[in-house]
Amino acid sequence: MTELRAAGPDDQPLLWDMLYEALWVQPGRPRPGRSVLEQPDLAHYVAGFGDRPGDVGVVAHRDDGVALGAAWSRVLAGDDRGYGWVDDHTPEVSIALTPDARGRGVGTLLMLTLLDELRADYPQVSLSVDPDNPAKRLYDRLGFTAVGHVDTSITMVARTRRPRCVLLDFDGVIRHFDEDASTRAEQRHDLEPGALTRAAYHPDLLQPVITGKTTRAQWVVQIGEAVGSPDAAAEWLTQRGVIDEEMLAIVDGLRAAGVVVAVLSNGTDTLAAEFAEFGIDDRFDAVFSTADIGYAKPDPRAFRAVVDALGVDPEEVLFTDDSPSKLPGAITVGMSATHFVDNDGFRLLLRARGL
Repeated sequence: MTELRAAGPDDQPLLWDMLYEALWVQPGRPRPGRSVLEQPDLAHYVAGFGDRPGDVGVVAHRDDGVALGAAWSRVLAGDDRGYGWVDDHTPEVSIALTPDARGRGVGTLLMLTLLDELRADYPQVSLSVDPDNPAKRLYDRLGFTAVGHVDTSITMVARTRRPRCVLLDFDGVIRHFDEDASTRAEQRHDLEPGALTRAAYHPDLLQPVITGKTTRAQWVVQIGEAVGSPDAAAEWLTQRGVIDEEMLAIVDGLRAAGVVVAVLSNGTDTLAAEFAEFGIDDRFDAVFSTADIGYAKPDPRAFRAVVDALGVDPEEVLFTDDSPSKLPGAITVGMSATHFVDNDGFRLLLRARGL
């Protein structure tokens, strides 16, 4: 059984051990000796831990007291900047596990607990990680985003405060389609594999329909003309998709907790009707189609239109989309933005933000 406790000055010997474990070495390369920890750029992560503001830590251990790992933070400012420095007020996070504790969820538990401890005093935290380090997958899931580089390492930042608004993509997050439907339509109508999706998502056809310059009905006709089969286009695009009831339950929980939940979709002129047809138009505080806004994700103007309509500050918004290419626009206007992978990952992200 894994137990947690706060880290203090007496835990410096353990933190030195964990700092050594945290050193990332590419596979096949020799690991440096422990004397490397004496270098000032590494030593300041542990030396004197517990004697300054921002020194916050959590230790994971077995019920017999044997340590499994630790996560801790320090504010390294001025001339004493760390590798993950972003400003003189943001704590930089370090985490490491003993070899036998890896892959058991201990790291996730440590990071969530540390974020809980820091949330009241610090609106964000930072860290530095090599892009090949497996730990980066955890940081991505917890909502850390890249903001720069130092040498070969990525500097990442995560906000800690509970968001006032959660903004969701629609297709791929709330609604899911049969990925083989286009293939079946192509086979039935003797089309080349991929013909329908290539036509539908070609910028010359897609951009006008998701920015309100053409209607969905016109788009369907255009696709049919492009592939030489109006029936194939109509058959493929009449599928309604399936609403993820588990995701709706998450939405219900967020709204019950006082969080504004809205949808921003690169949608067409029929999006509102689609929500009504599914009977879910009252399950969200607002639904925005880019066809109504006139700009499509990732254009920052689409995101600005949403925050203006909702009356929220961009920094109070957490946005998620199953397409990573849509995230930069949200980040540009000041939102937190993360790649949606699955419901469990989304729950973890919400937990990391205090929800």
